[in-house]
Amino acid sequence: MGRFLSSHNYFWLILAVVPEFLNMASSSPSTGEKVDPKFLAALRESKGRADIVVLFAAGTKQVLDELNAARTFATREERLVAVNTALTENAAKSQASVSEFLKSKGAASGYIWDSKWINNSIFVKNADAPLIDELVNFAEVSKIREDKIVAKILLESDQQ
Repeated sequence: MGRFLSSHNYFWLILAVVPEFLNMASSSPSTGEKVDPKFLAALRESKGRADIVVLFAAGTKQVLDELNAARTFATREERLVAVNTALTENAAKSQASVSEFLKSKGAASGYIWDSKWINNSIFVKNADAPLIDELVNFAEVSKIREDKIVAKILLESDQQ
């Protein structure tokens, strides 16, 4: 029994595998990776609308880790102000393109949206499949999911 792979075989293995790794690294996530395909298919089929949450790749972890590592705060209030400021700036920066896009849709579109700095997301009420199709093309968007919790809270507060 000789070696499993000869140097000749390594050459062909590298030629076969490396391009795949390069393609994976350079390609952006597909719609199916950003949105549950079953949810999107159901929305398309019904031609309906749903409430969604748009999550951003920047997240909040790095910002919070940097605050924890870099600073000591004299008071709790000073720390809260620093966290609020850092997360608000992070959300404004990472959400800028999507926010401008949603603003450009205008009130006539029926979309109601709100930026959430606390977790770097945007809540969109009354989103339809064409809007989701456009949102997945933004590189900074990491995930789009149906939101049932915020919608339920809003509906309950409207009824009171």
